[in-house]
Amino acid sequence: MMEKYFTDKGLGGTEGWLRSFEPMKQFFIRKGWLSKGMRYVSQKPDVFTNRDDNPMDVLGIGANMVKSLRYWLQAVGLTKEPKTGKKNQSLTPFGNIVHEKDPYTEELGTLYLLHYKLVTDEEMAPSWYYFFNKFAMKEFSKDDFVAQIQNELKMDGTAVAIRSLTYDLLALLIHMCQGISLIQTRFLQRIILIVHLENLGLLIS
Repeated sequence: MMEKYFTDKGLGGTEGWLRSFEPMKQFFIRKGWLSKGMRYVSQKPDVFTNRDDNPMDVLGIGANMVKSLRYWLQAVGLTKEPKTGKKNQSLTPFGNIVHEKDPYTEELGTLYLLHYKLVTDEEMAPSWYYFFNKFAMKEFSKDDFVAQIQNELKMDGTAVAIRSLTYDLLALLIHMCQGISLIQTRFLQRIILIVHLENLGLLIS
């Protein structure tokens, strides 16, 4: 049931970091991220948590990108973290195979498996799980998706901010539309900007 996703503590002690919506900090999977993540986790399991070695300096990315990469590695099944104790990451059996056989995640079969892992993990990626396993509409708007998943959550007694659900949907659309044209990509990016401005109260419709 979805209410369990809001009970654990994650990065920096934030309530529900691992089991919540919009945990990618508005950063989608970028080229080379998964490869870099697997390499560093295999060499330095505490790469995301070591206070002596700043993760931003080690990984060469910003603070929110560090949180995002930490999430995505787990969401696609490449790494795992213990529920209690030190939050050191380790490669999963699947992650070990990918790291050894396809470290740059270039093979189509690898990409298929990463996608499968993502959309079947109700704990780490609840919005993705809902979209691909329960959401039945073939034509829909942002509001349709948000309304339906909110109804699902209400049955579990859980409340999630509309903003988080919206960002989850936009992240999903960006990932699923990797092959679309530049014009279409820019259109989606404008939608994201508009939604962000609306959420900040800077845009009045």
